[in-house]
Amino acid sequence: MYFENLSEIPALASAYSSTIFNLEKNPNIRATYLIEPDEKDNHKIPVEAIREILTHLNSIQTSDIFVVINHAETLTPSATSALLKTLEEPKNHYHLALFTKNPNRLLDTIRSRSTIFYLKEKDYLKTTPEADPKIFELAKKLLVVSAKDLPALADEIIKSTPKTNPNFFYQILDTTIELAEKSYYKTKNPVFLQKISGLIETKHLTSDFSANKKLQLVANLL
Repeated sequence: MYFENLSEIPALASAYSSTIFNLEKNPNIRATYLIEPDEKDNHKIPVEAIREILTHLNSIQTSDIFVVINHAETLTPSATSALLKTLEEPKNHYHLALFTKNPNRLLDTIRSRSTIFYLKEKDYLKTTPEADPKIFELAKKLLVVSAKDLPALADEIIKSTPKTNPNFFYQILDTTIELAEKSYYKTKNPVFLQKISGLIETKHLTSDFSANKKLQLVANLL
């Protein structure tokens, strides 16, 4: 399957469910539901969203439901726990599809209970990340920064973070991860894999907004 960007996932999900379950010949399939990050929750998927859909699913026993969780890596810890319990005790009448560009940010217990498909994004390696110019510029620097210059760059990133956008730091990390992925696939240089691992670890260790982001960034990329 090919898709231009994550905004096409609802249409992709419909096509995907049609292919698997043959909607035309299976009128029991009732609907496709989409769960995405909530701006009100710092662009995370809150546990309430998961509980709401699971309550709905458990109230229906006769019709197949297809649930798509977009940007699954943004599930909060409590949302992940709620979802994991469902994956441990699956029912036959609903089907969950988690979409993410960062599967390493999903819990091992989630991945081990899932069937993994790799969807190739059309012209992915040729496109530049969709990011604010300032974020893109800092991400490019972070991608190739030397160990010597890393502390100064980390300080620049922290000082550049506007008070009105607390996710600025994480947007830089995500953009750098995307650049590193594309650089690796083009060059096969393992340095970029190490960079990705360090950036993901930084995101994980700074999920608490009180964490020292500069310290974690330097420690995980050196």
